[in-house]
Amino acid sequence: MQAARAEDARYKQRLERARSQLSSVELPQELARACGRAGSRFQVEGHRGDYVLALAGLAHAALRGADRVVGTDLVKVAALAFQHRRPNPAQAGEALWTGADTQELESLIATALRADSKTVASA
Repeated sequence: MQAARAEDARYKQRLERARSQLSSVELPQELARACGRAGSRFQVEGHRGDYVLALAGLAHAALRGADRVVGTDLVKVAALAFQHRRPNPAQAGEALWTGADTQELESLIATALRADSKTVASA
């Protein structure tokens, strides 16, 4: 029981640090655009899926102790942000989020990052 309390206390400190750091975490423009494209690609319902993905990415980066969101932050949280916003996958007997979805999101993010680096290089 003592070990569990100590673990809870460590986790609480980690969450409090992340919460205090959240407002200073940066979401690079190319990843913000990738959030919008991902919302369209995965046909999320409503207009908040891309925003929720971006916020969840910021929170994940803060939890890692980072000052900037990277693509893997978005990949880690995408299922949580999108799966319940997709049109009827559970009713159709399909998985809410699959490995193929993760791979497609990774590809979309990589494409967005490459496109942005080409834009910066040509400027």
